[in-house]
Amino acid sequence: MVLSVPGQRTAGKSLVLSASVVKIGSTCIDGTPVARIQLYIQFRNDRDSTVLILPPELFFERRVRFANDASGDTQGGTVAVNSLLYDPYLDNPFGPRTRDDYDAVSGYVGKLKAGNTRFKQIEPGKYYEFQDVIWLKHGFRLEASSAKGQGRCKDDNLIPEPEYSSFELEYHFSAKKYEGETDLLKDLRDRWKPFGDLLLDTNGDISYKSEKILTSSP
Repeated sequence: MVLSVPGQRTAGKSLVLSASVVKIGSTCIDGTPVARIQLYIQFRNDRDSTVLILPPELFFERRVRFANDASGDTQGGTVAVNSLLYDPYLDNPFGPRTRDDYDAVSGYVGKLKAGNTRFKQIEPGKYYEFQDVIWLKHGFRLEASSAKGQGRCKDDNLIPEPEYSSFELEYHFSAKKYEGETDLLKDLRDRWKPFGDLLLDTNGDISYKSEKILTSSP
């Protein structure tokens, strides 16, 4: 079942990010069950000019904000949580990082600087679509079914129950922590201007914020 909410215009930018829940399942991480949310993501360009985006599904930080009341009205308060960071370069892809770990984002930043990473062009009225998965420790209650009461964590026997009716997803990327790259995204915006508009925050980062995403049937 796919649950969706139509996107609305992003204030001042008219780049719409909407999403729908494809499947809610569970994953065991270090013996603890967490919710696994599979999403269908769509960027829609409502501007009169071409927009450039960096595909966020690989190296962007994911932030989730749950509505704090039953109506899903985020004006009434929200609960912000971070998605668990998945790193395929670690033996434990959700494990703690050490100074010796390979930093894939650093390599991505180097490719951006060298011009070896392609952006996505979205012409007026067009779309960019993909699927993504987020893992959340909060916002869902997980109860065992067939193995309930046996004290075991299995990926296939836990049913996440949403604690909130909806949430909002934000993709965020910044290169500022890397030496000499404070203005990298601004430089890319200027370099790529002939191809379209790379939309940045006022601080020079990139943030893509979704509209409300339903976790259950209306």
